[in-house]
Amino acid sequence: MQTEYGNEPCNASASTPAGLEVFAARCGLCAEDWRSDSACVPRRDQCEIMRDLPELGVITFRLSGHLMALPLEAVQEVVRNESLTRLPAAPAYVAGILPKRERVVPVVRLRELLSLNCSRDRERFIVICQYEGLQMGIMMDSIVAMRQVAGRDLDFNIADRLGGLARYVSALVRCGGELISLLSIHGLMGGMIEKEGLAHA
Repeated sequence: MQTEYGNEPCNASASTPAGLEVFAARCGLCAEDWRSDSACVPRRDQCEIMRDLPELGVITFRLSGHLMALPLEAVQEVVRNESLTRLPAAPAYVAGILPKRERVVPVVRLRELLSLNCSRDRERFIVICQYEGLQMGIMMDSIVAMRQVAGRDLDFNIADRLGGLARYVSALVRCGGELISLLSIHGLMGGMIEKEGLAHA
């Protein structure tokens, strides 16, 4: 797996094994069922990496009226939202699982995870991302564009502006007159796994 970005170090595969097992069990899976076949490369400090980059490739998308982005390096593919298997016992923010190449990928509803009280447009696409050897799908309403953003335009001083959501966001960047939230894959996955581990401690 290539290096990923975020604010806080959060090693779901090592530091919160109980949370990982609980999360997988609530999705009706064994944790090994949804590990990626790709090799896992240790992460360095993600914000420091981004500060040193002249440019960062991102995919931008809309969700409940918000403009968000994911680093292209973390994205494996984009698929249409179809053929999801629903999971009655899964957390509310897990829409279901998607079979992919003899693996299964948990698919997350960001609007539920982030408590976005906005319009509930149909989430037509799923972006499949990778996190420390694990895969997750993120549902979104529409894909806007793939673009390059300048490293100097990334704003990492987000804690006071985003509050509790800051753990899920790496940085903010203004592009084309709009403010984009650059999501942290390890923050999203690590937050979910940690939440499940604490709930069942």
